Amino acid sequence: MTEQKRSSKARPSPAGVPNQNPCYNVASRKRRRFLSRWIRVLTTPAGRLKIHRELRRRIRNCRFWVNDPNKYGLESLCELMLAILDDLDFRTWQTRHNLAILAERAGLMTSGKFISLASRGCDRLYWLDLIITDKAKFNPYDAKCACKQIEVTESFFAALGMPLKLVYRERARLLNEDPNEVILTLHLRTAFVS
Repeated sequence: MTEQKRSSKARPSPAGVPNQNPCYNVASRKRRRFLSRWIRVLTTPAGRLKIHRELRRRIRNCRFWVNDPNKYGLESLCELMLAILDDLDFRTWQTRHNLAILAERAGLMTSGKFISLASRGCDRLYWLDLIITDKAKFNPYDAKCACKQIEVTESFFAALGMPLKLVYRERARLLNEDPNEVILTLHLRTAFVS
């Protein structure tokens, strides 16, 4: 019997396993001191583990989630959250770029189909009440969905472990307003909701 040579081609990945691990690449660019400190803390393995635990806790309490979360799904949600945080405008709590650019930064591109992974992650973050976004409209001329614009909620910062008081102070600093007034509106809003 002759030995059969194994082909040097890579086998396709089994169903449910992505071709590439999502990993947010922290690019060195000019950021505000507040944001760079939090990104430095959250992109460590311990910071990512803390985000994973918080996402698991929120998923258990979510009415839209039926099964336990997938390991790869949690990783993509975590990396998408870090990309959203880095791209966030703290004045309006909206991202500066659309979902396609965020997906590329989060490392969610697998064989050119990055927008579907990111769009699925975006829908799941919406289910967890971490972001506010509209359903992406389908454009028949391009045969693609329009890219989503994303706005974060207060729960987004809580899931990342960022104190809301510090976030509101940073927002007040950017808007040139009194920090106590912005924090007071936070307390009034939470008292009104309760």
